Amino acid sequence: MEKQSQKIKDVVSGLVELLEEKGEKKLLPDVTAALEELQGQKKVTQAMVETAIDLSKQELSIIKEFIKKKLGVEVPLKVKVDKDLLGGFILHAGDYVLDASLRKELTKLNNLLTS
Repeated sequence: MEKQSQKIKDVVSGLVELLEEKGEKKLLPDVTAALEELQGQKKVTQAMVETAIDLSKQELSIIKEFIKKKLGVEVPLKVKVDKDLLGGFILHAGDYVLDASLRKELTKLNNLLTS
């Protein structure tokens, strides 16, 4: 782990030096954002979908295909039934979260009506 950490520091230092030499230091925020995005993508090793009801094989297949297209990885999908969602689903895959639950929509509507 320590060797890998040192390699990362060396690569980043070299990149910063190169950008400075080429007068392109202004690109550093874009490079940083791209690296952070790549790092987040590599961390996805499993996904979980929370639903109010059990899903059919076809529905699970659609969700797996969505993950593959959105994140570019195929991962095992764990299913958790949570009747408090009322409907819809919440998808967790690494840092990516898609909340398409009825509970969320009702909460947003309640907040809109009470503010």
